[in-house]
Order: sequence, then C-alpha cells, then structure tokens
Amino acid sequence: MHLRRRRCRRFAHLASAGSWLLLALAPGCSDYRLHAPGAPVPATSDSDRSDAACFDADWPPSAVDVDDDCHAPATRGAFQATAKWSRSRWTAYPGSNHVMMSPVVVSLTDDNGDGAVNDADVPDIVVVTYQSTSDAIVVRAVSGADGAELWDYADDQLDPLGFVAAGDLDGDSVVELVVTSQLGVVVLENDGQLAWDADAPRKPATSATPAISDMDGDGSPEIIIGRTILDANGGLRGEGDLGMANIAGNAGSSSLAVDLDGDGHQEVVVGDATYSVYGTTLWSNGEEDGHVGVADFDGDGQGDVVVVAQDGVRLQDADGDVLWRTTLPTPGTGPPVIADLDGDGLPEIGIAGAESYFALDTDGALLWTAPAQDLSSGQTGSVAFDFDEDGAAEIVYGDETAVRIFGGVDGAVRLELPHSSGTQVEYATVADVDNDGHADIVVANNSYGDTELDGLVVYEEADNLWPAAPVTWNEYAYHRTNVNADGTIPRVEEPSWERPNDFRTAHGPSQPVLAAMPDLVARVLDTCDDRCVGDGLRAWVQVENRGKLDVTGDIGVTLWGETAEGTVQLGQATVAGLASGEATGGITMDVPAEDAAGLLGMFVEVDGDDAWPECDEANNTGRSIGPVCPESGQ
Repeated sequence: MHLRRRRCRRFAHLASAGSWLLLALAPGCSDYRLHAPGAPVPATSDSDRSDAACFDADWPPSAVDVDDDCHAPATRGAFQATAKWSRSRWTAYPGSNHVMMSPVVVSLTDDNGDGAVNDADVPDIVVVTYQSTSDAIVVRAVSGADGAELWDYADDQLDPLGFVAAGDLDGDSVVELVVTSQLGVVVLENDGQLAWDADAPRKPATSATPAISDMDGDGSPEIIIGRTILDANGGLRGEGDLGMANIAGNAGSSSLAVDLDGDGHQEVVVGDATYSVYGTTLWSNGEEDGHVGVADFDGDGQGDVVVVAQDGVRLQDADGDVLWRTTLPTPGTGPPVIADLDGDGLPEIGIAGAESYFALDTDGALLWTAPAQDLSSGQTGSVAFDFDEDGAAEIVYGDETAVRIFGGVDGAVRLELPHSSGTQVEYATVADVDNDGHADIVVANNSYGDTELDGLVVYEEADNLWPAAPVTWNEYAYHRTNVNADGTIPRVEEPSWERPNDFRTAHGPSQPVLAAMPDLVARVLDTCDDRCVGDGLRAWVQVENRGKLDVTGDIGVTLWGETAEGTVQLGQATVAGLASGEATGGITMDVPAEDAAGLLGMFVEVDGDDAWPECDEANNTGRSIGPVCPESGQ
C-alpha cells in the first residue's frame, strides 16, 4: 500500500488579543504547526504517519484555568415590580388592619403533604395588627402564596407596635412564635394556640424586637428582648443592667446574640456592653447605647459592632474598643443594615434618618445620601438584597410615604413602591414568600396622614426576574446564620461575617455572594487534511468552561467552513454538560470530500443559540489559521 506523507496542519484557537501562540515542528510533517500553550498534543511515534494514524489522534478531557471574575452582569433583576397580592381586611376583627412591624416569613403548615413543616412548604407571613379606635390587637398568619388567612390570635395585652420572632423552641422541628406584649412575651404554637406567656420587665416600652438564639449550645434556644434573656419555657435566665440596643427615650430595640470573639460562647450584644447568658456584663465601654449590627470590618475574623446612637455612628471591636466614629450630616438613628454596597468585597453600612438615608463606607466615611421623609420616628430600619446580581447590594427602605430601593453604589432610586406608616423601627422584608425561587418584597402599611393604605402588600418583579431569596426571615435581627431554612435554630451558629460579611441582608438558599456564571470557549485542536480530496477531512474541536458555574444541560457545538462563496456548516455535535474548570476531550468532526474541497479556513462555535447565559459571550468561536483545502486536487 502506498503511504503518503501527511500534510499536517494543527491550528491554535485565537482566544483573545494578545494571546501567545507556540510554533513547533510536528514529527513527520513538512510544515509547522501552531499550538496554544497548555493544550494537549497527541503523541506521535513514527516520523511518517499513515492516514489511519492521523485519524486515530486522541485528546483526553483536561483541566483549564477558571476566570475568578466570571460573575453575572447587572442585567437579570429588572427594577420593575407588580403587586402579587395584598390583604387589608380580615374575617376576625376586620377593623384591626394597621401593621407597624417587620413581617416575619416562616413555614407554619404542611403544604406538600410530606408530614413535615419545613422549607419545602410554602412559607407563611406573620404580623401583629391593631386599630386606633379599639383594643383589638391580633397576631395574624397568612399564606405567602396568596395571602389566604390561616389563623388569628387576639389579646389586648399584646404590644400593638410589637414585633415577632419565629423559631423552634421546644425541639419538635416546628416553629413557635414569640410575640412581645405589654408585660413581656407571648409564645404561640405554629397553629396559633397559646404555648405560654412570661414577664420580661427590662425591655423598651414599645416596639421591642425579640431575637432567638441558642446561647449556650445546649439545644434549647434562648429568647433575647433588649437586655432580658429568657429560656425556651419563659424562665428568666438573666438581665443586663446597662444598654438594651435602643435610642434613649425612644421605641424599639435591636439586641441579638452572637459569638463575637470566637470563644465558643455567645454574647448578647447591645450598644455599650455585652452580656453572658446569665445577664452578667462581659464588657462595657461607657459609650452611649444605640441600635446595633454585626460584621467583620477589620478582617480579624471577629465580629465588630456598628452602633447607631443619638450622637452619631461608631464601630466597636469584639472587646468594645471604638475603631472609628462618624457624625452624620443630619440626624440619623435607624438600626443599621450591613452589606457590600459597592461590589468591593467589603461591608458598608446603611442608616435611615428623619430627612435622609445615609450610606457609610467600611471606614465610616460618607458614601452617599438620599432624601427620606420620616419625621414621625426618624429611626426606621432597612434591609439589603442584590436584586440584579451584580455584586453590589441594593438597600430596601420604607419611610412614611414610600418604600424605595436605593442603588448601593450611588443611592439612586431604582424602584419606588406605595407605602404609608407612622413608623417606628420597622422595615419591608425581602424573602421568597411562595417558594418559587424568586425574591419578593413584603410591605406592611398603617394609614398615616392622608394616605389610606393598610395591611400587607407583597411585590414581585414584573417578569419574576429577581433572584432567589431566603424562604425564612424569622426576626428583626435576621442575619444569614441565625436560623436554618426550616425554622430550627442552630445549636452552634456559624459567624455570619465569614462569608458573606453582612447583616440584615437577604441571600437565597443557593445564591452565592456574586452570582457565578459559566464561560464556554471553543477551539480547533487539529485537522487531518491529507484526504481533502477523495475521502474528506477530519477535525478535532474542544469546548472549555472557564467560568465559575457548571453547565448541566446540553451544549451545542458547530463546525463552520469558509469558502470563496461564503460560510458553510460542516458538522454539529452536542456536549452533555461541562463542569467549571474542565475541557472536553477532542470532539471529532468528519467533513465529506465535497464539503472539504475549496475550504479556505474553518472555525468552531459553541452555544451558537445562546442557550446558556455566560459572563463572556464574545469568546464562543475558535478559528483555524490559513487555507485548509484551497483547491480540489491539491
């Protein structure tokens, strides 16, 4: 059999401008080949290869470098909203329809019939309603899916402006609800039945915000209200004798329990001190009390405390030492929200005031201000969420007249929703209230001034484009690790400042801090073109995923040829998914002789139908270099 020397052409993928290409002489070839750095090269042992050897070339799957900057662009979550449902009247006590608290989102019922009440069910919403003309104060539970009424619990001793915390207190894997009363707390079962009530004398006179945490890790959570610590049955464990995380002479509190210093024991955090589970003062710094939030600002792995007090804002480390102080341009005493507002990977702070909303940088410097109208309290709360998944969170803030979404980078108003409230320290809650994988905003209203809005309104993005949000938002001091998705309380709580480093910021069950994306890249590995005339041509192509997210479905790959008359399709293949940082082996594309003749060049294209959103859509084509089969018979 007559053996012809192979006309050897290996073509490098031109990935981007400035890419280096290596020129190497292939064994047994009369010309050079171009080879991209790191690309696998099939072994050759004979200086003169046969057609069979040429066509038996093999490339195994390999690893490729991942682009750490491959995140979602700011295009997914549009800032348009529509009301999913609203409820301003109830069957029982219909006149009791004012709400001035942050709605709690948690599963109360077994909606899917699996015998358990957990995060697989449709979440529910719990609020306290009141009316100005009577003593009808009611705890109400409604379905997050459509606002359908579940149950009501009326008690004239409840705090009409009080808050609710939800968590499994008794170990039965179903949440209980802690509701503040004028005497202390009332605890309800998930079906609205009374479990117990208890006095908690050292708390704010109104708008107290309970928190739930297993401070000593014994599997039985504690209830924290200001500086009072109760056990899971209402017994008094301890009382602090200094601050209660509120503004002197004003309503509301924001205390919580976390392990600031990583010693394995949780502390109750207030503005001027921390307390043990027994109420013992662990440290006090003689500073003014105030609303608090916790994150790691100095990178030492311990929690730092943002304190918003009457005289300004300060940052304290885990021992109470003041790291910096800031005086706001106009009064602002709202409980802080902490999030990465500008996409730099560091925590920033949002604070509401009577006339302005303020954003502070990691070092306390003023980033921006935005107009607000909150003369009624001047200390409303706020939360954060990255609606467009660009790595910079937005602020959700409600004053007397509107709920606004401020851009974290510049404070520009991205969205404005109707709102009416006399305000205390409440905020609109961001959560996935119907478990559809997309965030919703839950807005509570109470008729104030000339605006006639009451009850609850749930908003969703007009095309349901907002990303995932938590299905459980269980308390005013919510942070990513204080509660499990099913409403149980962690026995040992992970520091919420490890990753992500924020406070009162929503993250979905599987949503990373920055939404990762795939990046599919195509390249021509090699061609075996000594049979351009007669038997045809064989090409090997490869697909890489240089992004940070796996592709789990089919990926289309197409080989194209360039001729004097234009572009023709030469072949197609399908790749069944590709993990981040992986490249396929050589994908064989055989081109018949009639299509191979006259080819001036070839290129391979991956995901030509844009089925997979990528962080870089411009590198889906890999091109060969030079003529392939320029003339029939050559």
